[in-house]
Formats: sequence, structure tokens, C-alpha cells
Amino acid sequence: MSLFFDALLVTLGIAAALVGAVLLYKSVTFFFRFSLEYFKYKKRRALNLEASKVRKERAIAEKAKLVQETQDFVKRNSEIAQLVEALEATPYSYGTLTADKQQNKKRGKIQNELRKLVPNDRYRKVIYEMTK
Repeated sequence: MSLFFDALLVTLGIAAALVGAVLLYKSVTFFFRFSLEYFKYKKRRALNLEASKVRKERAIAEKAKLVQETQDFVKRNSEIAQLVEALEATPYSYGTLTADKQQNKKRGKIQNELRKLVPNDRYRKVIYEMTK
């Protein structure tokens, strides 16, 4: 009988050792896969941050170039320069009084004239930003 128990304990020991080895293998491979994915993620994130900085710098440069082109365009055309001055003189009013509504109506008329003279939407947006 003790021979049977000894064989049973050896068999259970071998089975436990195999299960332990498999669990150890799986945990080690999981750790390596996880660390590899983590390093890939960090690298992608660094590349994305770098690319976003480049995009941001490019957008700022394009915006500055557009502002300069718009200012040159306004300087060349005296009618547009007068309309820009008129827009600066009549800011948009957020009030609900009759005077505020009339001021916004006047500003709207000036903007309509500006739309007729400046066909480029981008230039108009820059002009509106300049006159806020």
C-alpha cells in the first residue's frame, strides 16, 4: 500500500511540477509580450507627439503667412481698408437693446459689402479676427 501512495505522490508531484512550469512559462511570456507592447506604445506616442508639434508649428506658420497676405491685400485696396476701419469702429454687441441691434445691423451691412469685395473666405475670417 505504501508503494501505491509513493507512486501516487510522485505522479501528483510530477503533475504539479508540469502545471507550475506551464504557469511560469505563460506568466513569463505574458510579461515579455506586455513589455514589448508597452515599449511599442511609448514609441508610437513619442512619434505622435513629435508629429503633432510639427503640425502645430506648420499651422502657426501658415496662419502667420495668411495674416501677412491679408494685411498686404487690405493695404493695396483702399475700399477694403475703409471697410476694415468701419468694422473696427462698430464692434459686435451682445446686448438686447434697440441700439445694440442697430449697431449689429450696421456691422452686418459693412460685412455684406466686405463679402462683395473680398471673395476669399480665409481673408475675410482673418479680417473679422483683426476687427474683434
